[in-house]
Amino acid sequence: IKIFLTISGKLDVHNGGCGMNRRILVTGANGFIGSRVIRKLISENDVPIILKRSGSDMSKIKNVSTELTYYDVDITPIEEIFAMEKIDAIINLATYYRKHNSYCDIVKMIETNVEFPTKLMELCVKNEVPLFITAGSYFQYDINSVHFNENTPLIARDLYAATKNALQTIMDYYSSINGLTTLDLLLFTPYGEMDHEEKLIPYLIKQALRKESVKLSYGFQKLNLVYIEDVAMAFVKALDVTEINTQRNLRIILANKQSYSIREIVTIVEDLLDNHIDVKWASLEMDVIDRNFDLKIDTELSDKILGWHPEIDIYEGLRRTIKYYSGDTNEH
Repeated sequence: IKIFLTISGKLDVHNGGCGMNRRILVTGANGFIGSRVIRKLISENDVPIILKRSGSDMSKIKNVSTELTYYDVDITPIEEIFAMEKIDAIINLATYYRKHNSYCDIVKMIETNVEFPTKLMELCVKNEVPLFITAGSYFQYDINSVHFNENTPLIARDLYAATKNALQTIMDYYSSINGLTTLDLLLFTPYGEMDHEEKLIPYLIKQALRKESVKLSYGFQKLNLVYIEDVAMAFVKALDVTEINTQRNLRIILANKQSYSIREIVTIVEDLLDNHIDVKWASLEMDVIDRNFDLKIDTELSDKILGWHPEIDIYEGLRRTIKYYSGDTNEH
């Protein structure tokens, strides 16, 4: 079923329009990153075509001021969607993640993170769609690596990362044998408005705004924070990669040059709030996969190939995030 939704919430018929550019198939549009990518695509005059399930919560993009095209993949076969639409590229942001996965998560994790994007790549080849972009994670890399670049060995830190590495191998196949350009944008710690509630930044800010205590580990491990608007812009810039690069299979790290310890992040939030935060240090056990004390990240490739580097520094990004969680959302 193909649905066109206007900002008023009424169904409407899409007749095209002036100034429209590339038609980009997007999965995971209802997520933290996907919802910002949708907005960024629209601001760049590109046309997002959204794949979702019929029961998906689309509230994160309900206020987008344009018509959006949705397809429910549990109703309309994706082969038919490719036949109906002229697609210029795919941005795959659908993912299934569990920090502590169980036996019951295995099938869904493989279906979402491996099987579904593989089907998309197969349809790219059959329908001459030249570009497949997805999001990776630094959890895919060797836990003992201190210096990260695109050639760091892929040794998964958890099952989620293992499924991402499996997909990377499949992307290698489609790029080398079938000529599909594949691009894996490797993320460290995106943050910003409308993030998942259980993650560090929203938890820290919300507890601080309520003047409630914050339970954290010792806080010496470092995070490489990239503001969500910068992350979204990287995905849009990546759409030009087939015009500026001849390599078929790419991995590009999206990161800031500087990482911050959790203790440093707490101090910055305190400065922005002009208020002390009651932190119960060492009240939470630190997971093995989070034990990064000195991250050195090579960010050269993102600038060289995508012409991308983060524009929003940690102070401005956290200021915007605090404003959102304070209840003032006029800015976004």
